[in-house]
Order: sequence, then C-alpha cells, then structure tokens
Amino acid sequence: MSGFGVFIAPATGILLADYHAVRKYKLKLKDLYVGDASSIYWFNHGCNWRAFAAFVAGVWPLLPGLVGTVNADASASFAGWIRLYNLTFLVGLFISFAVFWLLNLVFPVPGLGEEGPFQANGSRYEVADPESPVEVENKHL
Repeated sequence: MSGFGVFIAPATGILLADYHAVRKYKLKLKDLYVGDASSIYWFNHGCNWRAFAAFVAGVWPLLPGLVGTVNADASASFAGWIRLYNLTFLVGLFISFAVFWLLNLVFPVPGLGEEGPFQANGSRYEVADPESPVEVENKHL
C-alpha cells in the first residue's frame, strides 16, 4: 500500500500548492469547464509542465526505496533509501509542494489571480457570464 503513496503524495502536494500557495484560493470557475486554449487552465496544449516537473521531483527520491522493499536481495544496499521510503507521504508531499511553488514563482502561470464573476443563488453559486448578465433572485427556503 505504501507503493501507492509514492505516486499519490506528490500529486496531493501539487494540488495543495496550486490552490493554497500559487492561486491563493482564487479560481475562475467558468474556465474550469472549457477544454481549449481560451481557458487559463489550458497551459501548454493541456499539459502543465510545472506540475509534471514537480511530480517527477517528488517521486524520484522515493523510487529506490520502493525497489529496495520489493527486491529482498537488494534490501541491504538500499537501507538508507528504505528509511526515506518509510516517510513516503510526507517526503513526496513536501518536495512536490516546494518544487511546484518555486517553479510558479520563477515562471508564473498565465491568468494568475484572475477570478471569475459569480453570484450567490440561495445555497449555491452560479457563474455569471460577463457578456450576458442575468438577473438572479436570491430565494431563501
């Protein structure tokens, strides 16, 4: 089960860094549902190279420990890596978080800080299209 954490921890670190540290809780809701280059989340042909680099940086130091635990013959020569592997989730999460955050400081993403308009509609939020404003009644139950 710890082998699964080798890959999940860096992905979690990237998601946490993107929402909390890079975008600072601001999302452009309308662009989350657009699957072409007009979205601020499209990046480079739909692939965010910063996330890929941070994922590789988070997985790389944990792979030798994974190999050492799977291969019983090599476990003596992999003792240090196995100790690091025992902290799989923390190591992967923090490395990928830090690398993703630093890459976004050096190479900022387009549309950073943009926030789409939305209006409260009872207990849910509706995305308002700035080109065609819609009147929304706020009805409470």
